[in-house]
Amino acid sequence: MKNKMTIGVFSLVLALFAAGCDKTVDIKDGKVPAELTSFVAKYLGNYTGVFEQTNQTLTLSMNDNRLILDTPNDLLGASCKSKAGNLTKLTYSNKDNNIEEVTSAEFDFDPGLCASTIEGRTVTIEGKKSKDGISRLKVSILKEVKKYEHYQEGATHCGVSNGHPFCYQDPGKWVVDYQPIYLQGSFKLN
Repeated sequence: MKNKMTIGVFSLVLALFAAGCDKTVDIKDGKVPAELTSFVAKYLGNYTGVFEQTNQTLTLSMNDNRLILDTPNDLLGASCKSKAGNLTKLTYSNKDNNIEEVTSAEFDFDPGLCASTIEGRTVTIEGKKSKDGISRLKVSILKEVKKYEHYQEGATHCGVSNGHPFCYQDPGKWVVDYQPIYLQGSFKLN
């Protein structure tokens, strides 16, 4: 009985997990798959916003099923000559094997003359429709990955042996962690 209940609960959790999740599609030649075109089209247009404390505009358009990200002003600053390239990935929410909406797009990115200070080679756009029906975009580019070391204390173990309480501590160790730092901006459909 216990095994049947465990299997039943596991099946329910698996079904709920499979019922609603995000899926990412790798894109070839920058072309949006036919089944996602109508979902991507909802985000096409001209956007205004701020990227790293600078007023910017960007345009999402389609040409021959290619999603194009155009920024009249360089996102990194005029001296960088950076530019977005082909669409490389699309992520969409999926419920009961039905596409609900496209949630993000990733484009190749050339940081141009700022390649030595910008580690990212992709620009990611996350889209949302707000309650008022206006599309909003969050744009991010990886600036750098910071490496930092810190000391991690060892775990303390306590117990009782032969009626006497005892505690001891495992030795600590140095741990290396990595923290991505992103350049970010928010945009609203005009």
